[in-house]
Amino acid sequence: MDIKKMLGNVPWITKDGNLDLAQFPIESVLKQALSEDDQQFKTGLGMLSSMCGHGRTEAGVFLMGVLRNCDDNSSSWKPRRDARCRRSPS
Repeated sequence: MDIKKMLGNVPWITKDGNLDLAQFPIESVLKQALSEDDQQFKTGLGMLSSMCGHGRTEAGVFLMGVLRNCDDNSSSWKPRRDARCRRSPS
């Protein structure tokens, strides 16, 4: 049974049926990492970390940004919802 034929054109699934995080789309993972739901948030952070470990530099950059905006006093590492990007005065 050829997994590629069963799934069609899904580049993030290997011939062996494994997940290739170097090819996995990042958009849904970014949504998870910004979720208000604790489980979704933690899953998103874990996926970003894994994607970074598989060569996805942009996932690591985004992960650092999310963690930078987390409340340091929170045991659940929830992102601060009041964090805003601010421009320096011109």
